[in-house]
Amino acid sequence: MFTLKDFLALDCIYDPKLMTDIGNTQAIAIEYISVIEIPVDNFIRKKELVLTTALGCYDNQDLFLEFVREIYESEAAALVICIKSNDFTLPQNILDFAEQHRFPVVMIPWECRFAEIMEEVITRLKNENLKMIRHYEAMQKELLHHYLNAAGLAEAGSIIAKFLKCSAVITDKDYVSKKLPGRAGHGGDHGAIIDPKDYSQKIIIQGNGKIYGYLLLNFPDEQEKNITELESIEKYVLMPLLLWFNKEDIISTTKESLKNDFVWDLAAGRFSNREDIQLKGALFGFNLNVPYTCIVSSLRNPGNAEYNMAIEHSGTKKREALESLLLNLAKRTGKQLMFTIRRNIIVIYLENTLQNPEKNIFAFIDALEEKLLTLFPGYSPYWGTSEIKLSETDFHAYYKNANFALNICINDDALSRRGTYEDTDIFKMLTVLSNSDQARKISLGVLQPLIEHDNNHKLNLMHTLKAHLNNNYNVCKTAKALHLHRQSLLYRLSKIEELTGMSLNNHNELFLFELCIRLYLSYSQKLAFHL
Repeated sequence: MFTLKDFLALDCIYDPKLMTDIGNTQAIAIEYISVIEIPVDNFIRKKELVLTTALGCYDNQDLFLEFVREIYESEAAALVICIKSNDFTLPQNILDFAEQHRFPVVMIPWECRFAEIMEEVITRLKNENLKMIRHYEAMQKELLHHYLNAAGLAEAGSIIAKFLKCSAVITDKDYVSKKLPGRAGHGGDHGAIIDPKDYSQKIIIQGNGKIYGYLLLNFPDEQEKNITELESIEKYVLMPLLLWFNKEDIISTTKESLKNDFVWDLAAGRFSNREDIQLKGALFGFNLNVPYTCIVSSLRNPGNAEYNMAIEHSGTKKREALESLLLNLAKRTGKQLMFTIRRNIIVIYLENTLQNPEKNIFAFIDALEEKLLTLFPGYSPYWGTSEIKLSETDFHAYYKNANFALNICINDDALSRRGTYEDTDIFKMLTVLSNSDQARKISLGVLQPLIEHDNNHKLNLMHTLKAHLNNNYNVCKTAKALHLHRQSLLYRLSKIEELTGMSLNNHNELFLFELCIRLYLSYSQKLAFHL
């Protein structure tokens, strides 16, 4: 856990002064960091470390106090203030407010660079998260080891309590603490009825729509877990506990879930090398040496308030019916088929045939669409298809390209509900332009000042420009998307104009900005339309 004590010890902060007597700084957890100026609005998350120059309010005591109050009420972890004047002292009313509410307020010198502070804090937060995940993976590994060695649920509870440093009990669905039959010395006797109110956290142990029992946890006050960490705990303990409750049923269910995760990891590009992909794919019976085409589908109904959530809101039975439908189609085709379902998106990798691959791909889509229309009446499937090739499959790139084609179909009413990456007019235009040395030089000439500035100063001007274009040049929406204050965003936009010599208020130059960025992303092998 990254804490206020860790923050105050960072090398990039010179002589920080904690203005509030809060006692143990190690107990104040930090989960996020941001830079905020007035107004606060709803930009601050719980346990967020807020950096500010108090621009526009430090010389007005009442406004300054209101600014601090709003940050406190947002449940921020602490407020770090950096004022240009070295002679500045915090007004007494702000010091009194901070002391009264035990809200940490820190003063740092003007020479401290916010960009360096944010970079260091984000790195530390990522490292802490990685350390946490590895800890939970070790817990899961030990649980599985004891399961395979026929240990009982009592031992599983002890393992969980040891790793999480809390009290833990496993019950059946009626809250009766229970030991399932295990090896010698671990009998099947029933325990006492447990009152769930005596425990601060409850994880439901369920699979296939059936609740088997509960994992009840009680953490010491100083080890209060955030939502993200509780979700991680659930992720790593749920599968092993399910194995104990219903071995045969849950092993099958878990394998399908892991298959889904594997296919999603393929699409998301989370594997470091081809050998890793081949090894993990073989565990699920997938042959990754054959060529695949990626198909991405989304169910839409603009007349429905929840038009983009048809699958997610369909319930367990419909989702199972959809998975069964895909498996049956795979058997009928006799070809390798891998799929995953995420929220309202179906991602499919279908093996290409040596003869008439396009015909077979579109015949598969026809068959699947017919079934989807029956399974989800009132909704229309939209389709995006990647390249159809017989060469080695780049799973991540093919997913991006299929998703790109899908988004074109969804966002352009003039097109049909089916699109392929190779048939997209915008893609064709970008391909032609990206193959032109002159077009590349023009694009790089426009963007080079921003790229160099980002490399030297880490202000993320390229990302800022992309977000501004993506939000239709709306300053408020862009600021919210980037979690920036409006003034901070305006400063960045002004810097972009200064470096490029172009105006963000000129239609022609905005068009040139967008074209250059899309070209740059296109020949950088990134998804051109995800700005």
